[in-house]
Amino acid sequence: MRRVGILLVLAGAVLGQACPAAAVEYRLLVANLAEHALLHYLDGRVGRGDGDTTLERLERSLDSGQTPAAAILSDRTIQLAGEDTQRAFGVGARPSVRMQTADGARWLEVRWEGAPGQRVVWMIAPTTSQAPEVRKVALRGTTGGLRYFIVYGAAMNGGPAVVAGYPLQFVHAAIETPARAARLTRGVDVGSGLAVMVGVNSDPYFADHAYLIVDPPPPTTFKAVIAWDGRASLGASPGQPVGVPVSPAR
Repeated sequence: MRRVGILLVLAGAVLGQACPAAAVEYRLLVANLAEHALLHYLDGRVGRGDGDTTLERLERSLDSGQTPAAAILSDRTIQLAGEDTQRAFGVGARPSVRMQTADGARWLEVRWEGAPGQRVVWMIAPTTSQAPEVRKVALRGTTGGLRYFIVYGAAMNGGPAVVAGYPLQFVHAAIETPARAARLTRGVDVGSGLAVMVGVNSDPYFADHAYLIVDPPPPTTFKAVIAWDGRASLGASPGQPVGVPVSPAR
């Protein structure tokens, strides 16, 4: 009987390896907007701009395709980050992906197969000098609602944040130097399944890079709106925090 039990355990282990858990399809919807377009959808006070306000009207407008085409920055796309970048953010194997535009909507859509907790990094790296600065971000992860964030410059020894700005030169150095890569991972809070790190370009006339880090638990659909504009101040330091705006009450 003992021998039979051992054989059953071994058979179960073999079957478990032969029949791995089915992969889950994940979706990320991204919209690049002019900043003034995103601000149009703010209702009431925004607090610190740290995810404490939801943009329900904006989400409905993008889903239905009613957001004016002129508000969409169509000159920037989303792409899967390279292997070095993936590794720097703690990613294992790169997923197989496919991209498409969501039907009847204003979103750019990417889909991939993975497992819960299997991190993936996407990036937006425009080559244009028009509207080069990432000013605001809205994210929908697992916390519900498209939540509003201001891009604050992050202290190098500060705690993790859902949305934070770092000098792009630092991000590139961390990607190229494995010993520094852990600082990127420590800088993002992906507890809600989605975070954004902005690499602020030291040349004020060239565009920032936005890194979208997806660390997916259920649900399987994530959304990100990136709001761009000209530099707030050409004399400002890269990643310098801007003031917290308050939208007029409606």
